[in-house]
Amino acid sequence: MKQLQQWVMQVRYPYAAGIIAVMWIGTAIFAYLKPDVPLEFLVGSLAVSTIIIAITGLSEAR
Repeated sequence: MKQLQQWVMQVRYPYAAGIIAVMWIGTAIFAYLKPDVPLEFLVGSLAVSTIIIAITGLSEAR
């Protein structure tokens, strides 16, 4: 069981994955509603914010 816990990423803050999912879904809806917004900007800013949330909200098993 300990090997499985080391292999699977553990969620330190339970809402981190949900926040990331809502951000991606919201950005997809925003891109659909406003097609004139540069897609590179949306994906770039979303990727940076996802990495920041993932670093602070997710951790490896201890």
